[in-house]
Amino acid sequence: MTFKEQMADDLKNVFYNSDEFADPSVYTPVSGSVVDPCPVMVDHDVLIQADGYDVNMATLGTTVTAMVSDVGKPARGDTFAMESGTVYTVQRIERYSQDGLEVTVVVK
Repeated sequence: MTFKEQMADDLKNVFYNSDEFADPSVYTPVSGSVVDPCPVMVDHDVLIQADGYDVNMATLGTTVTAMVSDVGKPARGDTFAMESGTVYTVQRIERYSQDGLEVTVVVK
Protein backbone atom coordinates (compact mmCIF):
# COMPACT_ATOMS: atom_id res chain seq x y z
CA MET A 1 0.00 0.00 0.00
CA THR A 2 1.40 3.42 -0.92
CA PHE A 3 1.62 6.26 1.55
CA LYS A 4 -1.28 8.10 -0.14
CA GLU A 5 -3.41 4.96 -0.05
CA GLN A 6 -2.59 4.48 3.65
CA MET A 7 -3.54 8.09 4.40
CA ALA A 8 -6.87 7.69 2.58
CA ASP A 9 -7.53 4.45 4.46
CA ASP A 10 -6.72 6.10 7.82
CA LEU A 11 -8.94 9.06 6.97
CA LYS A 12 -11.92 6.80 6.37
CA ASN A 13 -11.30 4.19 9.07
CA VAL A 14 -9.94 6.37 11.88
CA PHE A 15 -10.91 10.02 11.49
CA TYR A 16 -14.36 9.32 10.01
CA ASN A 17 -15.00 6.46 12.41
CA SER A 18 -17.83 7.46 14.77
CA ASP A 19 -16.16 5.49 17.56
CA GLU A 20 -13.07 7.68 17.23
CA PHE A 21 -13.41 11.28 15.99
CA ALA A 22 -16.45 11.68 13.75
CA ASP A 23 -20.04 12.40 14.72
CA PRO A 24 -22.73 10.25 13.10
CA SER A 25 -25.31 12.10 11.01
CA VAL A 26 -27.91 11.52 8.33
CA TYR A 27 -27.14 13.42 5.14
CA THR A 28 -30.19 14.43 3.11
CA PRO A 29 -29.46 16.10 -0.22
CA VAL A 30 -32.04 18.32 -1.92
CA SER A 31 -31.97 15.80 -4.76
CA GLY A 32 -30.54 12.33 -4.55
CA SER A 33 -30.35 9.55 -2.00
CA VAL A 34 -30.13 9.89 1.77
CA VAL A 35 -26.82 8.74 3.29
CA ASP A 36 -27.32 7.06 6.67
CA PRO A 37 -24.97 6.92 8.44
CA CYS A 38 -22.81 9.79 7.25
CA PRO A 39 -19.90 10.41 9.63
CA VAL A 40 -18.91 14.09 9.81
CA MET A 41 -16.77 16.50 11.79
CA VAL A 42 -18.52 19.64 13.02
CA ASP A 43 -16.50 22.76 13.88
CA HIS A 44 -18.03 25.75 15.66
CA ASP A 45 -16.69 29.32 15.78
CA VAL A 46 -14.69 28.94 12.58
CA LEU A 47 -13.60 32.12 10.79
CA ILE A 48 -15.50 32.16 7.48
CA GLN A 49 -16.31 34.77 4.85
CA ALA A 50 -19.46 36.64 5.80
CA ASP A 51 -22.49 36.08 3.56
CA GLY A 52 -23.20 38.88 1.11
CA TYR A 53 -19.64 40.24 0.98
CA ASP A 54 -16.99 39.68 -1.67
CA VAL A 55 -13.83 40.39 0.30
CA ASN A 56 -12.43 41.48 3.65
CA MET A 57 -15.49 40.63 5.74
CA ALA A 58 -15.24 37.66 8.06
CA THR A 59 -17.45 36.22 10.74
CA LEU A 60 -17.57 33.20 12.99
CA GLY A 61 -19.65 30.30 11.77
CA THR A 62 -20.11 26.55 11.80
CA THR A 63 -18.70 24.12 9.27
CA VAL A 64 -19.31 20.45 8.61
CA THR A 65 -16.62 18.32 6.96
CA ALA A 66 -17.49 15.01 5.31
CA MET A 67 -15.97 12.48 2.94
CA VAL A 68 -16.61 13.29 -0.73
CA SER A 69 -17.28 9.58 -1.24
CA ASP A 70 -20.30 9.95 1.10
CA VAL A 71 -21.77 13.30 0.04
CA GLY A 72 -20.46 13.97 -3.48
CA LYS A 73 -20.90 17.67 -4.21
CA PRO A 74 -23.14 19.16 -1.50
CA ALA A 75 -25.62 21.86 -2.51
CA ARG A 76 -27.35 24.70 -0.72
CA GLY A 77 -30.30 23.30 1.24
CA ASP A 78 -28.83 19.84 1.86
CA THR A 79 -28.99 18.86 5.53
CA PHE A 80 -26.98 16.96 8.11
CA ALA A 81 -29.19 15.67 10.96
CA MET A 82 -27.16 14.88 14.05
CA GLU A 83 -28.03 12.30 16.74
CA SER A 84 -28.46 15.21 19.18
CA GLY A 85 -31.41 16.45 17.11
CA THR A 86 -29.51 19.41 15.65
CA VAL A 87 -30.00 19.82 11.92
CA TYR A 88 -27.37 21.74 9.94
CA THR A 89 -28.39 23.17 6.56
CA VAL A 90 -25.72 23.66 3.90
CA GLN A 91 -25.24 27.27 2.81
CA ARG A 92 -22.23 26.84 0.53
CA ILE A 93 -19.10 24.80 -0.07
CA GLU A 94 -16.18 26.30 1.83
CA ARG A 95 -13.40 24.09 0.38
CA TYR A 96 -12.32 20.70 -0.85
CA SER A 97 -9.23 19.12 0.69
CA GLN A 98 -6.12 19.14 -1.46
CA ASP A 99 -6.39 15.39 -2.00
CA GLY A 100 -10.07 15.68 -2.96
CA LEU A 101 -11.21 13.24 -0.29
CA GLU A 102 -13.00 15.72 2.01
CA VAL A 103 -15.40 18.61 1.53
CA THR A 104 -16.13 21.34 4.08
CA VAL A 105 -19.42 23.21 3.94
CA VAL A 106 -20.66 26.29 5.78
CA VAL A 107 -23.90 25.47 7.59
CA LYS A 108 -26.62 27.23 9.56
